[in-house]
Amino acid sequence: METASLIAKNFMSLLSFDWRQLQAATGGDRLLEREILELFVRHTETQLQVLSEAWDRREFKILVQVAHQLRGSCSNVGALTLDRTMAEIEDYAVLEKEIDLERLMKSLGPAFAQTVSEIHHYSGQTV
Repeated sequence: METASLIAKNFMSLLSFDWRQLQAATGGDRLLEREILELFVRHTETQLQVLSEAWDRREFKILVQVAHQLRGSCSNVGALTLDRTMAEIEDYAVLEKEIDLERLMKSLGPAFAQTVSEIHHYSGQTV
């Protein structure tokens, strides 16, 4: 039993999305899921731009605020990779650790693209 749990945990760490989280939040209502995902993608795109601009200006307080807000949205829909990335950005921005932040900021585009790709695959259409 412990081995199965460990395997499941490792498998989940490879996924960028936990669809069970979204399904639980929507009660399995596919139309509601689609609406939430559309809003999530649009909101995240906008907020990632704000985050990028704050990073360019090294406005660490704004980085903390936006990363915290995005972390909440990512967590609510089950966007695991983005949630983890936002948590790290928030933590490193508090400490003003530019080297770590630079690495994370570079990883945001690909992480978001992967998440959007999984959303498209899950929903069977362009969101």
